[in-house]
Amino acid sequence: MAEKNLFQWGPYQEAALESGLSLFGNLTTQVEKITRLQLEAGAEATREALAAAQALIEIKDPAELGNWQTTYWQPGLERVADTVRKQYDLLAESRSVVLDAIKEASAEATQQVQAGIDRLAEQAPEGFGPVFEAIRNGLAAQITALESVSLVSDQINGIAEANVVALKNAVKPVIAKPAATSKRKAA
Repeated sequence: MAEKNLFQWGPYQEAALESGLSLFGNLTTQVEKITRLQLEAGAEATREALAAAQALIEIKDPAELGNWQTTYWQPGLERVADTVRKQYDLLAESRSVVLDAIKEASAEATQQVQAGIDRLAEQAPEGFGPVFEAIRNGLAAQITALESVSLVSDQINGIAEANVVALKNAVKPVIAKPAATSKRKAA
């Protein structure tokens, strides 16, 4: 019968705790980055909105409206698009951190399961070798399937990134032209 020793699981628990703390630290850093980006973008948008509102109030003719659009509207849209791109990059980075942690935890868990199966196989009565071999083969098949899913996920992420890049290149800034002043004919 297999000897039950609580201390044999100690290194695994310590490794899991270290991995969890590392993941928590990495995710905290990502939340900090996103929060900082949001606060900076919000403060900048507020300053620019106040300046744009003041300039809008002072407009007296259509030419000045065109200049206002060029000076405030278009740069504002570009800043919003830039902020959205930065947020997307941070979220993609966060997703990568989580996926790496999951892959690492999965690898550690697989090693632990394989070590446990090997210990059980060594202590099992003769004749149980084929059973443990079947378990090992099933585990290997599951690992291969998970790796395939991971590869497909990486390909989907690559396609999504390519689509974002294509969208960035397809959408060009629109530059507003000042409206021409028209003269009415006297009737």
